[in-house]
Amino acid sequence: MDSAVNVDVEGGFLQKIGGFGIYQKILCVVVVGTINGLCALSLATQLFSLVTPDHWCWNSDVAALEEQLPLTRENTKKFSIPVVPTGHLPWTADASLLSFSQCQRYDGDLVGAYVSWVAAKKPASYIPVTPENEKYPVRGCDQGWIFNHTFHTLTSENNWVCNFKWKAYTLHTAFWLGASVGVCVCGHIANSCGRRISLIVGMLLCFLGGAATLLASGVLLLFISRFVVGLGHLTTSYLALLLVLEFCDEKYRVFPLFIMMMAHTTATLMSPWIAHVVTSWWWLTLVPTTLSATIFIMLTRVLCGLCYHGNYYTSLNLVTTALGRRSNPSDIFVSYWYAALMEIPIWILPFILQSHIKIYQVVLTVSLMCAAILSICYAILPTGYIILSLTLGLMTRFAVTVAYYTMVQRRWERINIFDKISTANTESPLVLAVAIVPGIVYMGEYYSQLPSLIFGIIASIAAVTSLFLPEYMVIFKEVYQYDSLQRLRIVLFRKHRRPFTSSAENQSEDAIHVASTVPYNPLESS
Repeated sequence: MDSAVNVDVEGGFLQKIGGFGIYQKILCVVVVGTINGLCALSLATQLFSLVTPDHWCWNSDVAALEEQLPLTRENTKKFSIPVVPTGHLPWTADASLLSFSQCQRYDGDLVGAYVSWVAAKKPASYIPVTPENEKYPVRGCDQGWIFNHTFHTLTSENNWVCNFKWKAYTLHTAFWLGASVGVCVCGHIANSCGRRISLIVGMLLCFLGGAATLLASGVLLLFISRFVVGLGHLTTSYLALLLVLEFCDEKYRVFPLFIMMMAHTTATLMSPWIAHVVTSWWWLTLVPTTLSATIFIMLTRVLCGLCYHGNYYTSLNLVTTALGRRSNPSDIFVSYWYAALMEIPIWILPFILQSHIKIYQVVLTVSLMCAAILSICYAILPTGYIILSLTLGLMTRFAVTVAYYTMVQRRWERINIFDKISTANTESPLVLAVAIVPGIVYMGEYYSQLPSLIFGIIASIAAVTSLFLPEYMVIFKEVYQYDSLQRLRIVLFRKHRRPFTSSAENQSEDAIHVASTVPYNPLESS
C-alpha cells in the first residue's frame, strides 16, 4: 500500500486472486467510499458554515418597544427599516421587487414613527416622516444585527455582513488555495514516500485544520485553519481512488469510480439533514473533524494501542466504580495492581503465536471482539454489582492486552532489523493517537462510564475492520517466502524505486509482487 508498483496481470498477483475479488470490493467501500463521503461532508461544512442568513439592523429603542407592546418582527421592520431594491441586474429588475434593507435603519424618534404607522392603519410599506414632514434620516447598523436563521453560521456569529461581508469570501478562498497547494505537496509525498503515507498526511491535515477552526477566533486564524483543511481536501479524495485502482484489473476499474461518485452524492444528500439537526456551524464542523481523526488513526495502525493505553487510565477506577464511591489513592493503587496482574498469563503469548503463525488473525479478531463486548458491558452495568463490575473491568484489560501484543508481534517479526533501530515511523503515529486518550478520559468527569464506552466502540471498530484484512502469508502458501519479503521492503522504501515487472516463468518474482501490492494491515500498532 505504501508503494506504487506496476502489477502485470498476466501471470501476476491479480490473476491469482481475481481482478475484482472480495478484497478489492471491500477496499472500494471502506477506502474510496468512506474517504470520499468525508470529503463531501467537509465541503458541505465549508459552504454551510459561511452562509449569510437574512438579517436587519438591531436597535435598542425598537427592541424595547417590540418587547413591551409586543410586536412581531415583521411588523417592527415596517416602521424602523427602509425598503430597498433586491439587487437584481438593471435589465432584469422589477420595480415591485423590494425588500427591507439589511444594512440600514431609520434614525430619530422611532416610537413616534410607530404611532404614525399605527395611525396610517399599519401599511405594508411605510416611510416615516418628522413633524416637519421630512423623511426620517437613514443610518447604518451601528448597534448590530438581528439574524433570521435556524442554523447558526460563522457569518452570523461574527457579524460578517454589509461592509464586512468580504471576510466570509476570504475563508472560501483560503480553503481552495489550500486545496491547490495540497495537491502539489501531497502529490510529491506520494511519489517519494508512497500513497498511504500521503493519505495519512492528508487526513491529519483535515483533522488539524478542523480542530483549529473550532478553536480559532479572528479572521486571520480562521483563514489559516481553513487553508490547512483545504490542503488535504482534494488530495485525500483522489489518492483514495488511485490507491484502490492499483489493485483492480483494468476492466473493473469503473467500479471504484462508481463508488466514489455514489459516496460523494450520498454524503451530499445527508449533509443538509445533519446541519438541520445540529443547528450550528460549530457542531457541524465537529462531525468531519472527528471522522478525519478516526480515519487517520485507522490508517496509522494504532487502534489496538489506543485501546490498550486507554485502559491504563480507566483501570485506575475499577474499585471505586465497583463500590460506587469517590476515588482515593488507596483504591487507585489497588485497582492498578489488579489490572497489572491480568497481564501475567499473557507472557506466554509470544511463544504460542511463534509456533502457530496462522492463528494471528484469529487471536487478533477474537480478542478485539471480546474487549469491545466486555468494555461496553462494563460501561452500561448498573451500580451495585461489585464482583461483576470488577470481573468485567479486569477481563477487558486481559482481552485488550492480548490484542495489543498480538499486533506488536505481527509487526516486529516481519520487518527488517534496520527498521527496528529507528522508531520514528512506528512509534510516532501511536503516540499522536494516544495523545487524545486524556481528552476521552476527561469525559468521565461528567459521566464516569463514558470513557469505557468510547474505548469499547473503538475496539469494536478495530475488530470489524480486522475481519476484512488479507493474511496473504497464510492464504497464498506458494508465495510465503519471508526473506524475500524482508529484502523487498528495504528496496521499496527507498526514495528512488525501480518498477518491478512480473514474470510468469519465475515464481519467486510473483511472490515479490504479491508482497509489494497487498497493503499492510491498517490496524497494526507498534
